[in-house]
Amino acid sequence: MSLVELMSAYMRMMSSDSIPERQRRSIPWILWAIWKNRNLILYADTQESLIFHIQQAIEEARLWNEVNLRQEPVDNLGLNGEKKRWEAPLFGVVKCNLHSNWRNDKLHCSVGYIIRDHQGNILHHARDAITSSPNRLTSELRCLIWTLRSMKDLGYTEIMIGSDFKDVGEAVKPPNDWPLFRIFSLRDTRVMLDVSISGF
Repeated sequence: MSLVELMSAYMRMMSSDSIPERQRRSIPWILWAIWKNRNLILYADTQESLIFHIQQAIEEARLWNEVNLRQEPVDNLGLNGEKKRWEAPLFGVVKCNLHSNWRNDKLHCSVGYIIRDHQGNILHHARDAITSSPNRLTSELRCLIWTLRSMKDLGYTEIMIGSDFKDVGEAVKPPNDWPLFRIFSLRDTRVMLDVSISGF
């Protein structure tokens, strides 16, 4: 089969009900992962694990679909476990929801954020991986710092941060009560002064 025929076959697979939806949605990202791996072999004389590329492609596809196919903000659990909807920020303020996917102290963590305006329109979103953290709170604080640096680079000045992990807000608002994590908050104190921590 030619390259065009192969691509056409993969595009047809994306609409085939015989393939689980999660796998169908991942096809473009898997193809992109194969292309990137090919370039690493040709131009950098190196090769990363194909399993790693596939897992990363599936996760990127999941995040993209979660962000782009969501028609309206959905119900979610707030900081105290109550069910609540995404709350819009005031006019002129952006809201940034962030999350770190911490599993244990040996694995890398994936981090991500999504920025919306007061009408719920998506302005920016990003994801990345960070090295392992000893616990979820450390991972979430590192995610917060990465997010704040990104928002500063993007030029945002009026920010509301939303997190699904209550201790993040507690560690940022009264840092003296969390001495073990002071090194994280002091590094970005000037930025954090303009940030209010909330739930979804």
